[in-house]
Amino acid sequence: MIFLLACTPDYDHFGPEAGPPVVLIQGGKVERQRYHWLAEVLGDEGYSVLVPQYPRDLAIYGTERTHRSLVEARELGLVNDDPAILVGHSLGGTVGAYQWVDYPEDYAELVMLASWPAGRLDVSRDQRALELVGSEDGEPISEFEERTEGFTDLTFHVIEGMTHYDWTDGTTDREIDKQGTTSTRPMEETRAEAVDLLLTWLDEG
Repeated sequence: MIFLLACTPDYDHFGPEAGPPVVLIQGGKVERQRYHWLAEVLGDEGYSVLVPQYPRDLAIYGTERTHRSLVEARELGLVNDDPAILVGHSLGGTVGAYQWVDYPEDYAELVMLASWPAGRLDVSRDQRALELVGSEDGEPISEFEERTEGFTDLTFHVIEGMTHYDWTDGTTDREIDKQGTTSTRPMEETRAEAVDLLLTWLDEG
């Protein structure tokens, strides 16, 4: 059973209370509600998922909200005290990588969805990281491979036919034009494969 709680103006909460914490960071200029489908999936698996809200829907303008959401949720008993898993799409993955490096005691694993860390960021932590990217993302797969070389323990998967915005609900025509590619498979299939890869990886941790 999923519970959506309006805990504070800064984040939504999915899943059981006091579950293993996940912080899900929205992509740039993409409303957080468009990731609720993924938060619901993780909540169904027993994770306690926080989806922070950022100014102008840009996590880079409110990076402190990521960590503040986790601290507040712990104080409220919405998540347990285990190190959290950071999941970020696009710009959200870049912001998540900064948090993962800056707060190693609070964040364990990092999941990047069609994303990469900032170029000068040292991501050589002795912790697992996961990259999931679609073959039709709009950026060359070689670019993702090159920009994630600095991780110590990275699992890298390419999902055939998936686009950049298959990770979100309510994709607009403008976003489709921006990514410059179209999916070669139904979104239900690409999402199902992505979720299976994500959950399998989490279970292996």
